[in-house]
Amino acid sequence: MEQITKHYSSYATWRGVTRRFNRDSRKMAAEGWHLQSQSSSYKAWGFAKHNIVATYTRGEVFSMQSNDQPHADPLSQPSSYPVYPAPPPPPQPSRRPGRATRFQSWYREQPLFMKVLVWIGVLFVASAAITGVVQGIQESFAPTPTPTSSQATSAPTPTPTSSQATSAPTQVPTPKPAPSFAHFGDGTFVVGKDIKPGTYRTRTGSPGCYFARLSGFGGTVDDIIANGNTDNPAIVTIAASDKGFQSTNCGTWTKDLSAITTSKTSFSDGKYIIGTDIEPGTYKSGGQQGCYYARLSGFGGIVDDIISNANTDTAAIVTISASDKGFQSDSCGTWTRQ
Repeated sequence: MEQITKHYSSYATWRGVTRRFNRDSRKMAAEGWHLQSQSSSYKAWGFAKHNIVATYTRGEVFSMQSNDQPHADPLSQPSSYPVYPAPPPPPQPSRRPGRATRFQSWYREQPLFMKVLVWIGVLFVASAAITGVVQGIQESFAPTPTPTSSQATSAPTPTPTSSQATSAPTQVPTPKPAPSFAHFGDGTFVVGKDIKPGTYRTRTGSPGCYFARLSGFGGTVDDIIANGNTDNPAIVTIAASDKGFQSTNCGTWTKDLSAITTSKTSFSDGKYIIGTDIEPGTYKSGGQQGCYYARLSGFGGIVDDIISNANTDTAAIVTISASDKGFQSDSCGTWTRQ
């Protein structure tokens, strides 16, 4: 005689356990097995668990008689196998007296994942309610601002008319970025590589300033195309044919050639651009010893750029033409247009 024991369990409902038990019993009967015994149980360890234990035998047919003892049946097996009734549901654990609500009955029949979703929803609603209560408490204890005297007596805000309400907002113009100018400081530079050719100026005076246009870097006098010494603002035009440029104690050279004077009819020592820094006309100096001035047709620093010049220790008068490019003054004091 062969014997086999099978266990059926489920964390869902009792109906699922009995369905599996009936299906398996029919299959076992078709294979020549007979149900000898069965038992059911119910456990609740946080979640309900239903159990059915069934014992099947094969080889001898047993029948249950009045004395509840198995006896061999010499008859052959019937052509059709009986369907065994489902065992009665196990006793449920004792509950509190009272009638269960429809939600409780529905909740008990749900699988595990559905119960987890229910609890997640409950926690979400509870957190939202707590947040609302906390915000309400904070708003109730917030101090109420007291209007000042100016606020209390201020005129009411006029209500905009329909034309005002539908008018397009005023667009604020976007400020243009400040232009960027090429510039460099003291040192010796290669023209075309370190600095570009063009006209540069120092916008402020610098004591002991020396600069020179160079045709080479041998350090000899023959390498100097033009040079100058000044304590005042300077201007120089570097040609594309120059090899280099040297600057010592001059500060910053820039291509920003905008005006550096506050008045175009009165100025002191320095080198200026006609029409930008000063206006054409007749000017008179204050009269100082060692005064040198020159009308210029360019800023290369060479003799050919000088239209006229003079040295004097007394007051000087000069007429600057509108065709002049520049004017230079050293140790002459203040010039005033007449």
